[in-house]
Amino acid sequence: MALSLSGRAAPHLSTSASIWLSMSRTVYLKEACEQAANKPSEEERHMWKRWLSLRGWVQVFRRIGPLVASPRVPLREKLLFAVPAVVYWIMPDALPGLPFDDMAVTLFLMHWFTDRAERKYLIK
Repeated sequence: MALSLSGRAAPHLSTSASIWLSMSRTVYLKEACEQAANKPSEEERHMWKRWLSLRGWVQVFRRIGPLVASPRVPLREKLLFAVPAVVYWIMPDALPGLPFDDMAVTLFLMHWFTDRAERKYLIK
């Protein structure tokens, strides 16, 4: 006799279905416990370490120039970085809901562009 997610007997389920339900319940309970503890996941911790690392920002500044000048990165991709940065520098009040400084927006776009271009076009 198999158990359902509620823990009650479910005689209509096969053994493989009951194993799947049991594993699903275990994963769900584990995720619920992690969320209840408000612990950031490993991926979130890694992301914040990258964003707050001085060494990471030095690498972004080193990579941005060659990526913008690279013929392997299409103009469309370069414009995805340049146009929002220039528009926000010229008209910061065009987006009144964003309480960020011009430099913060530019740094965010630089980081996003370098990661995207290097992954998409396999440039290192």
